[in-house]
Amino acid sequence: MSLLSISDANCKNCYKCFRNCSIKSIKVKNEEAEMVNETCIYCGTCLKSCPQGAIKFESDLKLVQSAIDEGKKIVVSLAPSFAGNFDMLEEGQLVTGLKKLGFGIIEETAIGAEVIEELYREYIQEHNKKNIITTSCYSANLLIEKYYPDMIEYMIPLVSPMIGHGKIIKKIYGRDTFVVFIGPCISKKVESIDFQHETDVDAVLTFDEISQWLEEEEIDLKKLESSFFERKSFKTGSGFPLSGNIIKNMFDSDSDEIPYELISVTGIDECKDVLESVQKGELSNVCLELNICKGGCIAGPGTTRNPISYYAR
Repeated sequence: MSLLSISDANCKNCYKCFRNCSIKSIKVKNEEAEMVNETCIYCGTCLKSCPQGAIKFESDLKLVQSAIDEGKKIVVSLAPSFAGNFDMLEEGQLVTGLKKLGFGIIEETAIGAEVIEELYREYIQEHNKKNIITTSCYSANLLIEKYYPDMIEYMIPLVSPMIGHGKIIKKIYGRDTFVVFIGPCISKKVESIDFQHETDVDAVLTFDEISQWLEEEEIDLKKLESSFFERKSFKTGSGFPLSGNIIKNMFDSDSDEIPYELISVTGIDECKDVLESVQKGELSNVCLELNICKGGCIAGPGTTRNPISYYAR
């Protein structure tokens, strides 16, 4: 899928995208930068580094707006890192804002995260793996599959919280439900059309796309009354976007005997380094939580232009 592309009209050939791509998935041909989608892990580093805004990604916005106009039953799966991305006084104001845009039911993706956490625990108990790697970050999964295929055997074969929540939504509301994931990540757009689960999530929008849409409709979240999520997380799922929380929640330090050394890594280069250390045998008996975005999902390429600190929220 050609999710990312470079606009010739906007590109000034500064090559910042080329220099900032750690996996060299951008090439220079005839003095012009070109995307190499076959080797891309859709981390969005190029998107963030381009000063001209010349790098674009395929948007599902028109698809979503058409679904709303057609009166489809729409359920939103909202990533928990939303808290630091919108200028609001209460989280319920975003729920109201989304409903004003035409969305019907709003739920937290963290619901799916809690289910995946429990399945992670069960998998670890039932399988005696030399090493294990969590699989919630789709860009990290692509990094392993494309560049470290000998590490695939250590990947926990479970879907991400987004896909897990999509499955839950369709089970509750029906297979005809149009599921829209809203979050900070562009690689989720590719994950949603993966042939293994392409019917579980119908569209993906970034926080930035939603922010711009709200602005176009002149919806000021701070002036809205709060609404409740139809369903939200009251346990550990909301902490998923923070680096280290996945493996932290997988094990109860008070009662579980932890069979692995727990290592949480964020950033592309750091993920490459730790995978190479496992390859060389420098690290073993480890549980790796890999997040391609530095700092975790709170720093995804689809965050709003002026995000508010998630930690402050």
